[in-house]
Amino acid sequence: MKKIIIALSALLLVVMFFGTYANSVEEKYVPLKCVDINELSTLPYEDTYSFQEVLTDMQHNNLISKEKINQFKADNSQPSSQSNQDIRYAICYMEAYTFNKDKFLGSNTYELQPRIYLGLLYDDSTFAPAKIVSLDSPFIFTKTGDQCIFIGDIFYKLESGNRIFVGIHGDVYKTAKEVKKSSSISYSTRAKDYLKNIAFDRNYYSAELKP
Repeated sequence: MKKIIIALSALLLVVMFFGTYANSVEEKYVPLKCVDINELSTLPYEDTYSFQEVLTDMQHNNLISKEKINQFKADNSQPSSQSNQDIRYAICYMEAYTFNKDKFLGSNTYELQPRIYLGLLYDDSTFAPAKIVSLDSPFIFTKTGDQCIFIGDIFYKLESGNRIFVGIHGDVYKTAKEVKKSSSISYSTRAKDYLKNIAFDRNYYSAELKP
């Protein structure tokens, strides 16, 4: 009887180990692929993501506030009521804004790339998206240039199913190292790190998508 109990205990430990391992593998986060917004009109369905996949990506993105995440859930949790239609999502990047600080002294180049989550309507008659149906949680990606962080406001508007507007206004600060736990939401600024006040906008229009 004692041997049976020992064997069962060992088996339980094995089951618990593999269960824990399976959960850790399942919970491993893989960032979603970001695509050029100029390729949006030909973006195939299989290169897009579900509502839950995008929600998970937002929750791991330290540049997006809880308020924006909650707004995304409130605005997009209901599936399309049309049986032949499906709402899918993509993260798109727009043309970057680049500047040099003291460029005549040969100093660093900084690049601010607007990125935004788009909701896309697909139907049975189209391989690519029919139109844009939602914009959510824009943020500024800065890891393609010298290390910096943007702190400011991003204004965005879905003007029609094939036209969007994104406007940016705020301050840019250099960072001594890559910002991980800190973000533009909670980053503590220092006067000596200040680089520049910037204001620019980006527009997207596609004749291939429905208005």
